[in-house]
Amino acid sequence: MAKRKTKSKPEGYIETRPGVRGGAPVISGTGIKVLDVAVRYELMRMTPEEIMLALPHLTLPQVHGALSYYYAHKAELDKQWKASIKGSLAYAREERPYLRRNLARLKIYTDENVDVRVAEGLRRRGIEAVSVYHEGKTGVSDQAQLAHAGALGAVILTHDSDLIEIAMELTHRGEDHHRVIFAEMHRLRLGECIRRLALYAEVVIAEEMVNRIEFL
Repeated sequence: MAKRKTKSKPEGYIETRPGVRGGAPVISGTGIKVLDVAVRYELMRMTPEEIMLALPHLTLPQVHGALSYYYAHKAELDKQWKASIKGSLAYAREERPYLRRNLARLKIYTDENVDVRVAEGLRRRGIEAVSVYHEGKTGVSDQAQLAHAGALGAVILTHDSDLIEIAMELTHRGEDHHRVIFAEMHRLRLGECIRRLALYAEVVIAEEMVNRIEFL
């Protein structure tokens, strides 16, 4: 990703916490990875103000701080991002044919790194959808997000491949998890993401997605 101009220094805005986004750098007090902001800014060409609309609990200094941290650690973070995408796509190619046969009508819980307008757009279509923000679950661990989705009886929609790895590990241990839908942040426009999710919700029964992973 090429470098664009930013303002704030990253000090005080970025932290790492075990169990949150696989230990990746996040904005302090949140579950928003530095890369969640950087991908929106660099690849999706969103302005900092537009990023704040998508992730409404962030402040402008936090957005700029995340971007400054990204540019200061660009080579390392770009490498992590490419490895994450490569891993998620490899899993999608391996599992997609089987998973496509097991989709069900869904209640959707959108992760902290997902544009808050996705849940809003789904609700306008009459689909039961709720975001991390509405549930007051910002900044909690990845395991806690999966557990809360299970308590809601919902599929969790995420841009974070770490949740795929956690779900796979739970399955390997013989433990149930409540479904993950993964979408590459920069691949789908907002409207297309909502359209695809709405289609899933109309044709699938939720029980069949237990312990499954789906890719938009």
